Amino acid sequence: MSISAFLQEKEFIVNGQVRRLFHTHLQSTPLFGNSTDLEYFYVDIYAGINKEPQALIVDTGSGITAFPCENHCKPKSCGNHINKYFKVDDSQTKYVYQCTKDCETCFDGDKCDFSQSYGEGSTYNGFLVRDNIYFGDNYHSNEDSFPFTFSCVYEETNLFFTQQADGILGMMKDVGHPLMKPIFQAMHEKHLIEKQLFTLCLGKNGGYFQIGGYDKQSHISEIQWIPLLNKGGYEVQANGISINNHFIAGSDEYKTAFIDSGTTFTYFPPTLYEAVVYHMKWFCDVDPENNCKGEFYNKALAGSKASCFKYDENQFPEGPLKYFESFPVINLLVEGAQISWYPSEYLYREQGNLYCMAVQSSKRNQLLLGGTFMRQQNFIFDIENNRVGVARAQCNNDLNQVKSEEELIQSGQKFGLVKDYLSSNNTECDGSHQSASLTKKLESKKGVQYTSKSSKKDEFDIPHLILYILDFLILVVAIALVYTFGKDIYKRYKDKKEGISSGGKSSEFQVIDFNDNNKKYRVENSNNEIELQSQGTISHDRNRDSKPKYQMFDNINDLSVDTEDK
Repeated sequence: MSISAFLQEKEFIVNGQVRRLFHTHLQSTPLFGNSTDLEYFYVDIYAGINKEPQALIVDTGSGITAFPCENHCKPKSCGNHINKYFKVDDSQTKYVYQCTKDCETCFDGDKCDFSQSYGEGSTYNGFLVRDNIYFGDNYHSNEDSFPFTFSCVYEETNLFFTQQADGILGMMKDVGHPLMKPIFQAMHEKHLIEKQLFTLCLGKNGGYFQIGGYDKQSHISEIQWIPLLNKGGYEVQANGISINNHFIAGSDEYKTAFIDSGTTFTYFPPTLYEAVVYHMKWFCDVDPENNCKGEFYNKALAGSKASCFKYDENQFPEGPLKYFESFPVINLLVEGAQISWYPSEYLYREQGNLYCMAVQSSKRNQLLLGGTFMRQQNFIFDIENNRVGVARAQCNNDLNQVKSEEELIQSGQKFGLVKDYLSSNNTECDGSHQSASLTKKLESKKGVQYTSKSSKKDEFDIPHLILYILDFLILVVAIALVYTFGKDIYKRYKDKKEGISSGGKSSEFQVIDFNDNNKKYRVENSNNEIELQSQGTISHDRNRDSKPKYQMFDNINDLSVDTEDK
């Protein structure tokens, strides 16, 4: 049953009391936008006595609400957005906070100044205002307004200036400003909702946003409840990452994950990002016939590298669903649950012939779960119980959505999904397929050594055999080079010790006459023997009498060749 049908049924049953009864449980409104083209999701609210619409980005990573105000934006200091600037001066229900009365930081003489900066460099500057706000598409104009404090923006920079959305709606529990509070708290204090709770269901395009409760009609899995680590933000304990139930060694090093709907992409620390990408390529090689129906491709994207796979539309004329079904599920293990990130959500179309992974490397020492991670999941933020619920859902209609692991098995995937298929690698890395650089990082950070286990393979391991052959060939070449150079060094050394160096001259034979005690000696020099000629001849055969003064490099037992998987 849809939300609108639910509302109509209540109207019929309780007649005139429907709005108050309905609103004490749940208020709902559509979300607009996406994670790829627009790169954010926004919701419409209505402000002031004239109920002027404002399109605000829903952001669980911040607490403040802000949008531009007419007559206060400086020339060329506010961008062109979806709606007109809010006419704060015309609203008779507003209250402008006074500097001498309500705050200490002043703007324009008597207003309370406000400034907020974000990590990528965007900034809002404004002054604080309280006015009536309406939320949801089915609000009652006489009953459903509530007083709400926001920043009336007079200057915006960077992305805030260029974006289409009018402003931002912060949803953090801890707003960080004594005069402001989150929207769910303001609605609860006005008795418009029964619980301080909200949900975000982000689809490929659009979705829905609910406050006061949640609707399970779109769910295709049960809700998993995960405890939050603190009272201020939406941070959960992270226990590692698996690829189709194959746990990545060392991925549990990073202990927290922050849920941030206002960040477009998902970000992993560098070592973890490298591990995930390496395992994705390794997964593709395990069963190339069924896994990853697109060649891996590194693409430079916005100053960083994106991990992509080639896509041939001619091979998939009915759409990319079969293509998605050849890629694994990335599972985030959290406290008491496992959040599955399916390929139809973590892959996005970058160009006509590329699908890229919607995760990038970040210097943060934690996982940042952005809008791409939240797609086709209903995230339920239960403020009162300090927990978040996650359920796989159809937040919008997507014919190419992979809905379950069973679909992947039916498409031909086996690794990590079919019992006993490559069972030795199904649960956890033994380090045998890690890259050398990654293994060193994991060993240095974890203080343990990852070594290869000798286990019985279920199938002939061609990739590893190729690597072994390459290692052997490199070793043979290295020994040959050492032997060749060693032999040459030995020859030069012996020639020098025997005193037959040519002194830099190129001739192979040299005759020198000199007198000693009225005796004339003749020295003849060749490559094979030395003759001292006086009254008799003394022959010196080098091959017969000379002994080496150092060890030859005939047997090299300690020669090592270090190779690294690419």
